Order: sequence, then C-alpha cells, then structure tokens
Amino acid sequence: MILLLDAQNRVLSSEELFRGTLSQTSVYPREVVKLVLERNAAAVILAHNHPSGVGEPSHADQALTDTLKKALALVDVRVLDHFIVAGNTAPVSFASAASCRTCKTASSGARPKTVGCACAYPTQPCARLTKKALTK
Repeated sequence: MILLLDAQNRVLSSEELFRGTLSQTSVYPREVVKLVLERNAAAVILAHNHPSGVGEPSHADQALTDTLKKALALVDVRVLDHFIVAGNTAPVSFASAASCRTCKTASSGARPKTVGCACAYPTQPCARLTKKALTK
C-alpha cells in the first residue's frame, strides 16, 4: 500500500501496488517510481502487512525500504514513513524506529540492556517503546 502526498503532505491518493503470498511478495521499485511520477506526488508513506502477526521488520523489509528511498530520492520524492501492520498489535513505524537510537546494549554481548525502548537486536534500532517506559 502506498499513500501519495503532495508538497504540503496532503493525500493525493492511496494505491495497492502489489499482492503476495502468505510469506512473501515481489515489489518492483520501478513500478513505485512510475506511479509516483504519474500522480505527481512529492512524498509517500508506505505500508504492508505481515500475515504472520509478527510486526518486527525483517532484513528484507529494511532492504526494500532503503531501495525505495534511494529510487524515489532520484526523482526528488521523500519517503516519510513505512509501516508494518501485523495482527492486533500497533503498526510498526520505520521512522520511529530510526529516530530511536537511545538503546544501550550490555557490553557482555548478553541480552541487550535498554533505556526507554524494546530493542530486540543490539545492533539495530528499537521499533517500539516498552510498556515500562510509557508509564513513566
């Protein structure tokens, strides 16, 4: 799913671009760029679902997001965010995960020690705040 936005971030349209199977889909950056140029969009918000119910971004999700950002940047189109929707949990925002780089990992290489976030992987930014951090 893609939301196409104008220069003031107003929605021009929303489009379903690709359909996949239960475990994967093929996304073609060329088709995304083509649609964005046809609609004269200045920015986009991307979204896709994880039928598994697990909302954490995979390495493939991150690679795809990076590829789309680079492709769209070539035509001066900004990717404002990319959401993963999974089951009954809150959508995971790539923009929020990228801005949350306050994770402190344990130096022993054991389970990561976090400050205000739920970092599942010590080498990647966290994707969501912990309930404990939200109640402070």
